[in-house]
Amino acid sequence: MKLLSSLTFLLAIIMFTNVRCKKNDDEKMLSKTELLTSGSWKLTAVVSDDDANGSYEKDEFARFSDCYKDNYYTFQSNGVLELNEGPTKCSPADS
Repeated sequence: MKLLSSLTFLLAIIMFTNVRCKKNDDEKMLSKTELLTSGSWKLTAVVSDDDANGSYEKDEFARFSDCYKDNYYTFQSNGVLELNEGPTKCSPADS
């Protein structure tokens, strides 16, 4: 009986996973440009791999001033990058 219950549970998981992973024919694959221009972006990490071994040794973002850490960027489809400084301004005169 336990084997039957386990097999039923396993089958249910497989069926659920298959349904969830199946792509909808109506879904359109977005191009890189469409993905990039679909909203605003905010940096959350800037790292470097100085010795090129595949592991990041330095967290450069930690050294950024707070006024840069809350900036967000909007890439427009016409090739223009819009920089928004966020609430913390580097200069009080900035809008």
